[in-house]
Amino acid sequence: MHCRVDTTDDDAIIASYIVAARVWAENFTNRGLVTQTWRMKLRDFPKDRDWIEIPRAPLVSVSSVSYVDAAGATQTWGAGNYVVSADAEPGRLSLGYGKDWPSVRDQADAVTLTFVVGYGGQAAVPEPIKAAIRLQVGDLYANREASVVGDGLMANPAAKALLHPYRMLAL
Repeated sequence: MHCRVDTTDDDAIIASYIVAARVWAENFTNRGLVTQTWRMKLRDFPKDRDWIEIPRAPLVSVSSVSYVDAAGATQTWGAGNYVVSADAEPGRLSLGYGKDWPSVRDQADAVTLTFVVGYGGQAAVPEPIKAAIRLQVGDLYANREASVVGDGLMANPAAKALLHPYRMLAL
């Protein structure tokens, strides 16, 4: 409807533009729009603080925390060891009272956090975000070639303005 297309001839290309615009909006805002599961890999637990920020919002839950112990075995760290702050942005996983981070093997990706983000279903996504996606889809459909301004591609400024209140800056 937004693109004012009355035929089904362009349905496939419009569907691909919807995906591209949604991914752009998610990356611009550092959010998952509909419910999705992510994994975050770390070399170690933080040495200087008792919390880990989750790089996507809105955080729904932390599904699991696993790590590679000194012997090289993968361990699941029980949920009783940490507290999840899903209401904060960014969300956090914090040490539980009286708990310490476990020791991990010195290797890349020794810690894995699996977490769920998103607003739920498509209907729960805030309207300004959906409007921004529609604007991007309209631009992609109307301008089939890249629009270059200066040295870079330009996103629709109105779409970016709609997304700015939802933007969570990268950590």
